[in-house]
Parts: sequence; structure tokens; C-alpha cells
Amino acid sequence: MSSKRKKVSTGDNEQQKLSKKQRTVEADDGEVPSTSHAESSEEQETEDGGTVIYRRSQTSGPRVEEDMEEESVVDLSQNPGFNVEGDDSAMCGIIEKIELKNFMCHPRLSINFGPAINFIVGHNGSGKSAVITALVVGLGGKASVTNRGTKMKGFILTGKQTAEVEIRLRNQGQDAFMPKAYGRTIIINRKFNSDGTSQYKLKGHNGKVVSTKKDDLMRILDQFNIQVENPLAILNQETSRNFLNSKSTNDKYRFFLKATQLEQIKEDYERADEHKNRTIEIINDKVGMMPKLEAEILALERQFKALTAVDDLKTKAQRLRHELAWAFIIEKEKGMDPLVKEKNHEEARLPSFKQHAEDAKRKLDEVNTRMNEMTSRLSASGGDVKSLQPKLNEAKADLAEQKKTSRNAQLEVKRLEGAVRSSKKEEQEILNRIKEIQSSAKHDYEAERQARQQKVSELEAQLAGLEAEEKTTDHMVDQHRSCVTKYRNDQFKLNQESQTLQTQLAKNQRNLQAMKASQGNRLRRFGPQIPDLIKAIDQAHAQGRFHKKPIGPIGACFTLKDNKWALPVECCLKGLMNAFCCHDYQDEKALEQIIQSVCPGNKITIITSRFKDQVYDTKTKGADTRQYPSVLDMIQSDEPMVYNTLIDQQTVECVLLIEDGRTARQVMDPEKNPPRNARQAFTLNGDQVISQPTFRYYSSNQDKVKYLTTNVEDDIAAIEADIVNLQKKVGQMRQTSTQLEGDIQSNQQLERKGSTQLMKIRDKKRKITMEITELKNIEDPAPVDVATYEEEVKLLRQQIEANEAQLLVKQTVYREQEEVLKEADDKFRKIETEVKSKIGAADQIKEEVGVIVSQLEECKRHKKHYDAKLKEQELKIRDVKDRIVKYQQEIDSFTLFWILR
Repeated sequence: MSSKRKKVSTGDNEQQKLSKKQRTVEADDGEVPSTSHAESSEEQETEDGGTVIYRRSQTSGPRVEEDMEEESVVDLSQNPGFNVEGDDSAMCGIIEKIELKNFMCHPRLSINFGPAINFIVGHNGSGKSAVITALVVGLGGKASVTNRGTKMKGFILTGKQTAEVEIRLRNQGQDAFMPKAYGRTIIINRKFNSDGTSQYKLKGHNGKVVSTKKDDLMRILDQFNIQVENPLAILNQETSRNFLNSKSTNDKYRFFLKATQLEQIKEDYERADEHKNRTIEIINDKVGMMPKLEAEILALERQFKALTAVDDLKTKAQRLRHELAWAFIIEKEKGMDPLVKEKNHEEARLPSFKQHAEDAKRKLDEVNTRMNEMTSRLSASGGDVKSLQPKLNEAKADLAEQKKTSRNAQLEVKRLEGAVRSSKKEEQEILNRIKEIQSSAKHDYEAERQARQQKVSELEAQLAGLEAEEKTTDHMVDQHRSCVTKYRNDQFKLNQESQTLQTQLAKNQRNLQAMKASQGNRLRRFGPQIPDLIKAIDQAHAQGRFHKKPIGPIGACFTLKDNKWALPVECCLKGLMNAFCCHDYQDEKALEQIIQSVCPGNKITIITSRFKDQVYDTKTKGADTRQYPSVLDMIQSDEPMVYNTLIDQQTVECVLLIEDGRTARQVMDPEKNPPRNARQAFTLNGDQVISQPTFRYYSSNQDKVKYLTTNVEDDIAAIEADIVNLQKKVGQMRQTSTQLEGDIQSNQQLERKGSTQLMKIRDKKRKITMEITELKNIEDPAPVDVATYEEEVKLLRQQIEANEAQLLVKQTVYREQEEVLKEADDKFRKIETEVKSKIGAADQIKEEVGVIVSQLEECKRHKKHYDAKLKEQELKIRDVKDRIVKYQQEIDSFTLFWILR
């Protein structure tokens, strides 16, 4: 990580001046101190999509209003119990106050800090460390630095969508940062969203937002020498625990280099020394050229002295120079004529352009006048239609009411006519009955009764046969329906299996294409565009765009000592196989630009870590590999950074390789004392066994080696064999599906045929049952008194006469109502015709308005065209005049020069 150091002026009586720093120390017993000053840093490490990628991000956006429910949250703010005013020990960079909202366990918290040492006291789990975490992330630190989480959204209080941290820094004295913009206090506000994004707001003491860029925050931290990621500035529990528990001198030395930045200082001194050496070389080159230049100057001085001795040549030269000047002036004056002619010509064309522009404006005014007239006429026509609308609605309502009344009268007439017809028909039937009774006084009913009983017996025998046929047919229909359901279920399962096989077939075909493409170039296994990306990186490195050439893909930068472990190694490294490693922030930015140009849309993981020439020493922290090798033991590479990256990102020194899954579970069982420092193990099948913190076993979903294979031809042959087998299986399944479809259609046809036959049988049963019921319901007629029927005929005749009298009255009312309805309909038609004529006139006006609008647009285009032409002509004339003036000024200045000379 690069650093910036302030220069300190020194003299005979001057000493280095340092301001007081705030200190904060975090411990498990409840006391948490912090510092607000540290060494500055230009690089910012952030996270992207869960991958450990170090980069600065600039995020800005509008502040989202918090929910109203937050107003009810308990305010846990604390203030010191002593006076903090009046201490000016440090004029800038002091953390005056921090405010938290929905951050970790704090719904609301506000703390005012003193100028020197501050202590935060509380029980375990009360949120002391959350304050330190808020200071880190609020001042631009990464989530991973806090050892409290890997993503910013993890700091949001459970159940909330956003969290907010606001820090106030003192900004006074001669080292203040942009005091005119920020004032005496800088307010740094960082807001986190549940989708993983965050925004910065840098405000002045009055609360006005000055900037939303993270780079400005980095400049403020550089100005105040604040470095939140330096363990000497903020030492969290996890870092202090690792430091105290570590027995490795190398770890402590690395901690010392990180805290003091001695390595960066060494590189800065080397660059300064190199720059000094180049400057000395340039000075030596210039000094070597001095004698030659002095000799040339002496020669020129001798020539000048020889020329000054010739007076007559000087006089003649003076006279010739005057003649040359006047000749030049005459030629210049002649060159003025074409410009004058061009000006006169363009000025002569100007009235024509003005006339065209005036004509276009006049025509546009005329069309606007017509447009206004048509608009007025259209408004008037609309007003007429609007005034007639109430009359039309009233006439329409009246017409509907008259139609309803007329329809009721018509229905009453029809009802009475039907009643008269029904009564007359009933009268006639009774008269016919009387005649039948009189003619059948001696009829034989016994023979008819016996014939009916015989008929009923025959019909009941037919009904029994139909019921037996119905049961047989119904059973057959149920069987066919069951077959159709069974075949459909079999077909559905077969289609699912076929779809799974087709998906596997497509995947194998893609893998086969990738394998064939990678036969000539191993890099193609990592993606079709990776070879082009590597070429682009080589070119950029040759052009000096990188401090150190990036390494990647990591999976292509190492081989295995024993290739049988290729599958478990790939399952262990996962996405790291495709990752690239960069030396610093600038290299990362350059690599991102190359990736965007060569592989647009591809998301490639970039890991930023300073390159080292030595591999990490893992003897003390690595797993015990005396019985089983680790992933680190199986890897071999020429690049130390490949080892270091895998150690940093995946701790491969603690991952064992065990052939059998059962043995792996026994070895990694926490109750059976697994090998020292062994956290995970992978089997030959790629299965994962995790020992800490809880014992778990995961089966691998990858069955083939993708990147680390050595025999591509065998893999291609195996995939081709799989493809052939899958194609055969898919073909067989299609044939089976076709057969099932035929069976389904056959059974459906038989089912429909049986259902039709069943409907016919039931229809026959219904008819026979009705006929039997009718025959059984027939009874021998009893002797009937004719006088009763004659009395009914008399009553019916009286009823018919009454209904006919009412019918005459209702018919008269109906005819009168029809005349009223005709009058209402004529009135409505008249008003409707008038409205339609008004609307038709308005439509005609609208058509004319449309034509005028087209003419108006055309006139506007003409006016715009001629105005542009006129302006262009005026500019052309002005340009010619300017050229004439400039030309005349050149002549005048040249003439004045020679006159004064």
C-alpha cells in the first residue's frame, strides 16, 4: 500500500512539531479507547460481489428518507460527564462526535468525544466494539478490516433497510482542509443500504453538502494523517489476539512493516535515488556540450565583426530593405481588391435573403391568423353542440319513457288476447269431452287394462336387459379412462427424464466444444476470450501501464505434482481458478479497463495484493502433512504470488487431500483428534469434509475435471461417448413417448365410443321408464256427470266476454300510446339530426385545421431556413469585413514598422 508523508521543515532551533493524537484501546473487560490520527494512505480496499477485491469505489446518490417508525426508537446517546470545551491541544483532525443510526446493535447512538483520551465502558455485548467498527467504516474502511463482517449490509440493524454513521472532525488551525468550504468542522456521513451499496456525504459545519466522492474523503484523511486500517491507529480484538497468540517472528515482522510502512519508505527512497541519478546524467550531458557551443559562439562573433566593417554594404542593404518594404506594401494593397469585390458581391446578395425571410414571416403570420380563425369557429361549433346536448338528452329520456309505456300497453294487449284464446280453446275441449262422454256410454275398459299390463311386463323385461348392458359398458369406460390416466403419468415422467437428459446432453456438447478449442491453447479452458486478454495484458505491460505484470488466470499458473488430485483441487479453489492478481490499485484499474475492452460483460475476479518474491512460511500455521498431503503440497508454480494468493484466499496449507470419503470423515472427526491445524479435507470425488467449527460433510456436484486435466484427448473421447449414449437414451425415450401417445389416443377413442353407447342406453332406459309410468298411471274412467261440464262452459263464456271487453279498452290505449311514441321519436330524430350536422361541421373545421397545421409547420420550416440563410450571409459579410480590416491592419503595421525603422 502506497503512502504519502508530509515534509517537516528543520533548522538550527527548529524541532519536529506533532499534534496530540486521540487514543482508543479496545479490550474485553469493557474499556475501548480509539485514535483519530494515523499514517495516511492513498489506496482504498473494498469488496465487490463477495469476492475479496481491493479498490476504491465512488458512490453518490440522494439520501433516502427514513421510516416514520424510527422516531419511536430509544436514543442511547451518551455525553461525557466532564467539560470538554476549551482544549485546543490539536486544531484539526480531532474526532469531536459520532452518531449511529440502525448500526449493528445501536438503533440510535450519539457520543461527544473529548480532545485527548476517551474511555467507553459497558458490559460485554453492549456495543462498545460497534463504536470502533463505526469509526472504521465511517472513515472509508473496508468491512473485512473490522473482523466483524465481510459485507457492509451485515452492519445494518436487523429488520431495517438502511444504516447511517456520521462523524464530525475538527477543522481548525493552519492545517485545516479547505476551511472556506467546510468551516471549523467537517461532517462525514456514510449511509449503508440492504442491497450492499453505500453513499458518502461530506458536509461543512453548517450542514451543507460539499462533496459526495470518496476520493475527497481520502484527501481529508491524508491531510489529517488518519489511517483507519493501520493497527497502530485502531487495534481491534481479533488483530490483537492474533498478534499476542502468534509465535512466529515473521508474522510479527510483517505486522511491524505494515504498521510503520518501512517497506514503502524504502521503495520511495529507491525511486528518489533513481530520479537523482537520471538528473545527474542529464546535467553531465549538458556540461559535455558546453565547449562545442562556446566554439560556435566565438565563430559567429568573428563573422559578425567582419560584416560590420563593410559600411557601404550596410547602406545598400538598408536601401534595398526600404524598396522591398514598399514593394511588399504595394503587393498587399493589390491583394485588397479581391476582398473588396467579395464584400460588395455578398452585400448585393443580402437584400434578396432579407426579402425571402420577410416573405416567410409574412406567410407564417397569415397562416397563424387563419389558424386562430379556425380555432374560434371550432370553439363556436363545439359550444353549439354543447348547448344542444341537454335537449338531446331530454328528448332521448322522454323517448325511452314512451317506449317503456308503449311496451307495457302492448304486453297487456297480448296478455288479454292470450287469455281469450286460452278460454276459447278450453271451452272447445270441454264441448268435445261432453260429446265423447255421450258417445261412449257402453265402452269395454277391461280389455284395455289387460293389454296395458301385458305391455308393462314387456317393457320391464327390456329395462332389465338395458341395466345389465349399462353396467358392462360403464365398467369398460372406467377401464379405458384409467388406462389414459396411467399412460399420461408415464408420459409425463418420461418427458421429465428426457428433458434432464437433453440438458445434460447440451452441457456435454458445450464442454466438448470447450475441450476441442483448448487442444491448441490451454487458456481457452478458462474462457474463449482469455487468450486475447492475456495478449492485451502483455502489450500493456510492454507499454509500461503496469507497475508489475498481473498474474492470471491463477488456475493456469500452476500444475499438480500428482494429477489424480485435479478434481478435489478444483473443488477447493472454485472461483479462484479464474481470478487475476494485481500488485496495487493502479494496476487493478488498468486491468479493469483492459477487461472491459476485451471481455465486455464478463465478471472476472481481481485480487489486489502487493507482490512478494518469497513464499509465505506456513510451517507453524500449516496442517500436519506427514500422513496426508495438503493442497499447498500438491501445487507447483514458478510464481511465489500464486502460492501466497491461495494461502491468503483459501488457506490451502490447512486443507488435506484424503482419497476415501469414509477415511476422510474418520480423520477429520473433531472427537478423534484430527491432524494439527487441519480445517478441511477433500476426497478424490471432490467431496468436502469440514472439521471446524462444526463437523460437516458436503458431496461434490462436479464430477469431471475442467481446468487441470492433462490428457485432453481422453476427456474428449469420454465426453463423446457420453454424448452418444445420451442421444441413444433420448431416442429411445422419444419412441416410448410416441407409443404411449398412440395408446392414449386409442383408449380415448374407445372411451368416447363407450360414453356414447352409455348415453344411448340411458336414453332408452329413460324412455322405457316414462312409458311404463304412463301406462301404470292410466285408470279406468269413472262415470262423469255432463251437467258439470256444461256449467264450466257457461263460466268460460262469461270470462271470455269480460276479457274481450278489457281487450278493446287496452287496444285503444295502446294505439294512443303509439301516436305519443311517434311524436317523441320525431322530436328526438330532429334534435339528433341537428347535433350531427353541427358535429359534421366541426369535423370539417378540424380537417381544415389539420391542413392549416401542416401549412403552419411548412411555413415555420421555411422561415427557419431563410433566417438561417440570412444569418449565414450576414456572418459571411462580417467575416469578409473582418478579413479586410485585418488585412489593412497588417499593411498599416508593416508600413509603420518600416517608417519607424
